[in-house]
Amino acid sequence: MPNDATPVFGMPLEQALIHVWFDGFVSGASTGCNLFLPAEAADAKADDLFAAASASAEFRAQVLVEVRERMTELVKAAMANGPLPGISAENIQKSTDRNGQR
Repeated sequence: MPNDATPVFGMPLEQALIHVWFDGFVSGASTGCNLFLPAEAADAKADDLFAAASASAEFRAQVLVEVRERMTELVKAAMANGPLPGISAENIQKSTDRNGQR
């Protein structure tokens, strides 16, 4: 779990995404608990659920696997189209050839 004192721009992408994943977990838990508990009690229960989940090495490992798989999928999708979404390596080469007048 990343340190909450670390600025997001100072974190490696993987750590930032894990932080976002757990933030979403707490938000979803709070929303679910809010169906059965008053707002403050729902937030407290969501915090308890987060504490239990983050204390589990198995759960943290599974979150890491999920984040890494998603990062891999996104990189593969981006690389399939070239370095920039919607721009292929061929387009870049044509532009370079025109500008460099090869």
